[in-house]
Amino acid sequence: MAILQEELAAAREAAKPTWSAVAEAGGVRTDGNTDKLTGQGRLTLRRRSESELLEFLLAGRYSEEDDKRTENEIWGGVLYENNFTARWYWFLRLRMEYDEFENLDLRSTVSAGLGHYW
Repeated sequence: MAILQEELAAAREAAKPTWSAVAEAGGVRTDGNTDKLTGQGRLTLRRRSESELLEFLLAGRYSEEDDKRTENEIWGGVLYENNFTARWYWFLRLRMEYDEFENLDLRSTVSAGLGHYW
């Protein structure tokens, strides 16, 4: 009986959702005939369980060339996946973007669908 309870407790612990985070940042500065400055970053937060995935994303990019801005954009989104079998899942995704040079104050895309893991 005690072994069964230990196995159930271990299974419950393994089924708990886990959180992870990834942060990326980078930059380049060059001087010469053309002075360039570029910076970018990205942050991803992910919550995964046996049957679900929830992901948040925020990223951006900025560039200057000869003290004139050439790139300025920010984007982010949310992804939700739910496995209803071992290989099949359904998902919802929202992505939003601001881009100064594409003249976008806000572009949003919403998508939903079915997926299959090969």
